[in-house]
Amino acid sequence: MRLRAPRENGATLSVPELPLVPDAIRANQRLFQSASLRIAGIPLQELRQNARRQFLDAPDDVPLLITGHQPELSHPGVWTKNFALNRLAKRVQGIPLNLIVNHDTMKSDAIALPTWHKWQAHCVRRTSVSFDDFNKPEPYETRQIANKNCFASFADRVLVQTANWGFTPMICQAWQQALALPAGTSIGERFTHMRVHQERAWGCENIQYRVSDLSRTEAFQLFAQDIIVNAERFRACYNAAVREYRKRHKLTSQSHPVPELAEGELPFWSIAGHKRKPTMRHDERTNLRPRALTLTLFVRLCLADYFIHGLGGGKYDEVTDTIIANYYGMQPPAFQILTGTLLLPLPSFSATPNSVRAGKLAQRNRKWNPESFTDVPHEAVEEKRYWIAQQPGTRHERRARYRKLKELNAVLEPHVRGEQEAASILLEQGEAEVKANAILQRRDSAWLLYPEDELREFLQGMA
Repeated sequence: MRLRAPRENGATLSVPELPLVPDAIRANQRLFQSASLRIAGIPLQELRQNARRQFLDAPDDVPLLITGHQPELSHPGVWTKNFALNRLAKRVQGIPLNLIVNHDTMKSDAIALPTWHKWQAHCVRRTSVSFDDFNKPEPYETRQIANKNCFASFADRVLVQTANWGFTPMICQAWQQALALPAGTSIGERFTHMRVHQERAWGCENIQYRVSDLSRTEAFQLFAQDIIVNAERFRACYNAAVREYRKRHKLTSQSHPVPELAEGELPFWSIAGHKRKPTMRHDERTNLRPRALTLTLFVRLCLADYFIHGLGGGKYDEVTDTIIANYYGMQPPAFQILTGTLLLPLPSFSATPNSVRAGKLAQRNRKWNPESFTDVPHEAVEEKRYWIAQQPGTRHERRARYRKLKELNAVLEPHVRGEQEAASILLEQGEAEVKANAILQRRDSAWLLYPEDELREFLQGMA
């Protein structure tokens, strides 16, 4: 199945459809109950029970639903998972748990937004506004504010750039939550606090748990130890699953969906100070963190009754399914793919990709069929029709026919030159408008840029 984010504003993508999720949860529970798998010598059911007790105080038979994401300034489509998680948990009388992937690195110190100084297509730009100084990638769990003045003035600078939008983004009040935390609080914690504050104000109460804390639990340590003891077999299954995915989807990049594990390399990161680095088999392993596939592997197999992915993670979990089947010898549990599209409520231009394509086709027709667009000398038109009707049999005759039609088009072209020049100007304007609309109608704008009422309505619609 080829999955794509919805293009229509306000639309969502859900695989499977949300009404089918309760049945999928019950099927997963039956799968775990009947599994004969042992991890680190412990039956899977026992490991899952122990893991749940380390995370939360709840009966073993209560469905545990989990999602997660990096603590970044994500777009609304990513945020739909949290609201769907909350609603689905209520529906099945389960527990909603959101994992904060705070061991991932902060890759940017800015958000991008559309700007224009006057309402003309060629004036629309995609502008970046920084909230901090970026030196090098660093895990969210350790990343502190480097430039306090930049961080403190971020909302005001965004409001200057958006003054002509016709609405006020919710960044002003939201950013106060990020600023309210004490000095020494990481950027990841500030962004998480800001998001959770907004969720609770909108009736979405999920349990929050950091992956840095998850990595220290006994359940995760046993899961990791099982992989380390069987490192070569796991590496073979991991790399084979990655190669199978690339072959199935005809990918040539060696970094997609993830790089293969090198000889002696484990599927974990090591946190040392403010750095994250690959873990080799003989390295000291005091601060292990899971890589992307290893994280969802642990959560889906050893913790959750049901896991909700975004679009990207859902695609790549085909690889995780293969690892579960080939390394653990178990049928993979079902999971959810969910995302949505909410566009900024900005004005747009009238041109569309279809109108530009039609303009290019008309331009081509004016060049090769000028007689179709205006009054031209009757003799030249008749002569062209005569040559078009010819069926030359030899190469020499074909070349002669081509040269004659070219000569006749040169005679006819001046009669449509004015139309062609005017159409070229319109086409150029249309192409500029389409490019401007592509900037104005991106779906990946940070949630802070939206008006609060529209964003709340979209997200609560998931419930």
